[in-house]
Amino acid sequence: MKKLIVFTLIIIFSAGILKSVCSQENFNKQIEKIVSACDKPDIPGGFAVTVIKDNTIVFKKAYGYADYENKIPFSTSTVFDYASVAKQFTGFAIAQLIRDGKLHLDDDIRIY
Repeated sequence: MKKLIVFTLIIIFSAGILKSVCSQENFNKQIEKIVSACDKPDIPGGFAVTVIKDNTIVFKKAYGYADYENKIPFSTSTVFDYASVAKQFTGFAIAQLIRDGKLHLDDDIRIY
């Protein structure tokens, strides 16, 4: 599970950096390069990558198998059963907003 979280964070940060400096075509190639190490036909498991910039999806693709034994591929609509993993990312995002001065812990929740 820790490897999945670390890999997800690497994708998120790499995608943000790449999108700011690359053309769309080059950006897509760079994302493919990042995920290629984990997208092998003989390795079970799968994942999806979605990059959103300015409320627009700029990259969306699934990799690997949802069911390796029956060779059923992941799709961008595959349901991920991650339970409470999202809480860590939410906490991290809130910490970044606080650090950047865009959110204050003493603010009234109705502001947001």
